[in-house]
Amino acid sequence: MGRGYAPAPLRYALPYQTRLLTVDITPALAVKVTDNLSVAAGLDIMYADLKFKRFYDWSAWVPGSPEGDVSVHGQGWGLGAYAGVNWTSTSKRHRIAVVGRLPVKINFGGDFKSNNMPPALLGLGLSQSSTFNSDMTFPGSISVGYGFDVTDRFTVGFDFKWAANSSHDDLPLQIGNNQPLLGGATSSVFGWRNSIDLGTGMTYQLNENWVLRGGYLFSENSQPAAYYTPVAPSNDRHIFSLGVGWRGKTRGVDLTYAYVWSPVRVVSGNVVAPLDGRLKHEWNVLAVSFTQRF
Repeated sequence: MGRGYAPAPLRYALPYQTRLLTVDITPALAVKVTDNLSVAAGLDIMYADLKFKRFYDWSAWVPGSPEGDVSVHGQGWGLGAYAGVNWTSTSKRHRIAVVGRLPVKINFGGDFKSNNMPPALLGLGLSQSSTFNSDMTFPGSISVGYGFDVTDRFTVGFDFKWAANSSHDDLPLQIGNNQPLLGGATSSVFGWRNSIDLGTGMTYQLNENWVLRGGYLFSENSQPAAYYTPVAPSNDRHIFSLGVGWRGKTRGVDLTYAYVWSPVRVVSGNVVAPLDGRLKHEWNVLAVSFTQRF
């Protein structure tokens, strides 16, 4: 989620608040084919909640009108699938895994709301609220991982992932009878490109229940300069993470902190001219996950 107040050139061009909440339910079935080879397949059952707000210049319609804001809020479900193969060497010290995921498309339905709309616009068929519809595709991917047990407690690993980000090239924006408020636009264009991730990590088993983790990941920029947007910024990213995990007989809990650093990016030729310039961002991420085995 992000929130900010843009300077005058961008005040009415960008949202001042954005939020995307996702819940991914991933039931899976695994089969051990041989002592060294196992396969698994499962479903991606995903729920998403999307919301953003931006200031709106009503004086562009009715001169002298005070500004207001507009917002959209939608929810939706999507379904995908994944499958993987895991091979372990005879010595049990080497492991290779390959995982493929299908894209997950979520169709959003919800509402559009505005405030301070000049009364004169109501007579033109516009309204303070209307329906909102959109869709978003979470990209498919192919991942390859290699792990090596240096000792009985210490393991290192290397990962590669290719993601089909181009499957989600825009965000449709359909707001019913209020569509003219978008100035003729029917979508927000992203133009994302396919990209790769390269990472390494290590784990140290303190005892049968507790494990420490650390890692580094390079994630390639997938957003061309022409469609760069701070709403969903995508520079090259360097991700450093530390974590701790606990495993019981049937349950597990993991806590991870990640620092995401991006070098300064020079953007020129953007479709929103005021976004040209030297841009930089960084994130701090804290994640908690819970696992239940049956």
